[in-house]
This record gives sequence, C-alpha cells and structure tokens, in this order.
Amino acid sequence: MIPKTYQENIVLPDGRKITIETGKLAKQAHGSIVVKMGKAMLLCTVVSNYESADVDFLPLTVDYREKFSSAGKFPGGFFKREARPSDNEILTMRIVDRVLRPLFPKDYHSEVQIMIQLISNDIDVMPDSLAGLAASCAIYLSDIPFESPISEVRVARIDQNLVINPSRDQLNESDIDLVVGASENSIIMVEGEMDECSEEDMIEAIMRAEIGSNVSKMSSKEIKRDAMLLARRNPILFLDLLNDDNIQLRNTGIRATELGIINLSSDNRTFAWGSTGRKLMTVPFDEHPYSALAAWFKTDEGLEVYRSIEKKLK
Repeated sequence: MIPKTYQENIVLPDGRKITIETGKLAKQAHGSIVVKMGKAMLLCTVVSNYESADVDFLPLTVDYREKFSSAGKFPGGFFKREARPSDNEILTMRIVDRVLRPLFPKDYHSEVQIMIQLISNDIDVMPDSLAGLAASCAIYLSDIPFESPISEVRVARIDQNLVINPSRDQLNESDIDLVVGASENSIIMVEGEMDECSEEDMIEAIMRAEIGSNVSKMSSKEIKRDAMLLARRNPILFLDLLNDDNIQLRNTGIRATELGIINLSSDNRTFAWGSTGRKLMTVPFDEHPYSALAAWFKTDEGLEVYRSIEKKLK
C-alpha cells in the first residue's frame, strides 16, 4: 500500500521553495515531518510520554544531527561510527529548545523527545535554519499540547541587502547574522551576531524576518501596510519604532525618493535634488543609504534640506 502524503510549499521572496511533507516516513512517531529546501532534507520526529513525570519542569530533549551519510559519506577508521555532536549541532539544539519550550503548557511535565536528522545535504542551504520549522510542524501534527506553530528564520545582511536563509558562502560575507524565532503573533527569540551595526539596522533585520518584506526597498504604501500588520502582532515593538526619530527621517527620505524630489544614484552612493541634479550628500562606505541620509538630516545643512522636503511633501 502506497502511503498517502500531504505537502505544503512556502515560496521565499527570491523564488526558493521550502516543502513540508508528512505521511511517508516515521509513521509510528506521534508526529513526523520532512522539510526540504533545494537538495537539503530534514526529518523531524517527536514522541511524548502520556504519563506526567514527577518533576516541576518540562523534561524536553531536542537532538539535532548532521550525519556523514547526508553527504554520501560514511565514517571510516577503527570505530566506524558517528562522532559526538559538533558545537554547531549543540547550538542548533539550544536555539530550537529556546523557541519551543515557552509554547508548551506550564503544567505539562511529560517527557518529550524531538529528534531532527539531516537526511540529505546541500552546500547552498544551511539546514539548521530549517530545524525550528521542522520541530514545530512535527509537534503540531501530534496530539501533544502546543500553543501555536512557529518558524525560525536566519537573516543576513550582505552588501546592505537583507537575505533570508542565506547559503554558507553568503553568510561568510555578511555583517549581520540573526536567527529569529516567531509565531504569527509575536517574536519569541532572537539569536545572532553583528559587526558594529546600529540598532535600527537590527530592527530592520527583525522586521524582515517577522513580516518578510525588504524595508529598504519598500514603497511608503508597503511600509504603511506592514506597519499596520506589525502593530497588530507586536504593539510594543511598533510603539518603539513609532517613537524612533531615525525611522521617521528614513521614511521621509524614502517618500521623497519615490516622488522624485530627491534621487539616489544607481550605486547607492549619492543623493541629489531631483529637479536640478545638484548633489546633496555622499553616503559613507558600509552604511545604509537611508540611514546615512537620516543622520545627515540632523546636521545644520541637512536640516534645511529636510525642511524643504517636508514642504514639498505637504
């Protein structure tokens, strides 16, 4: 008998596709899921004891393994077995645990084991960024009490552009590496590192992960639409953004560029008046153009230009 499978596809903004499949593998587990992206394939299974343990915490175990067989290799030598988990595998286990644990009921003390295995490797896909999605889907397919499905997304900034789930080579060139775990309504966990980035750049990366829009390339209507979504999902973060002067100055610069009041050169290095072409400012290296423009608006020269732009926008 051919098992009946169920599939769902998630299409990323750049056209890459994540496939979620269940019904074929590990059918004896309480919940099982296969997540595919490119040639990478993850199998996640979850089982739970129906009897509560005599403890006052959730005995949750998350195990993540990238085995040699996923790359078509087998360990040689005397032992001929897999080595202990690497530092990257242990870190992935902790990240998945951190985002899942708060979503179980506080009084649920039954032992839960989540096993995530890399079945097939793809050098262009970092499978650890799919582990949280796989674990959440497997739990949600089971009868284990769980608040809401979540997903984890890695966001990297490469040459001032934000990339969702970058490849390993792209990540080596990035100055922002964030892993954001979130449900539909809230951000649960943020983990990552940055190379001397501003707070607004970090907020933009989090918004990119949460909403899925590239804020630096959005029109003012798109910003308004996604801001309304963010206000409903995370009102505290929205109020912080609303009171941030830099965000307001950047939005003014974006609107002025859309209306042709000012122009940004094709290499994102120079702002000039749209009518006369007279140069306004040069964007410093390794800075976001609209972040640099917002900082320039706070100078004496930039303040006069900002007031002139405000009059034209009105």
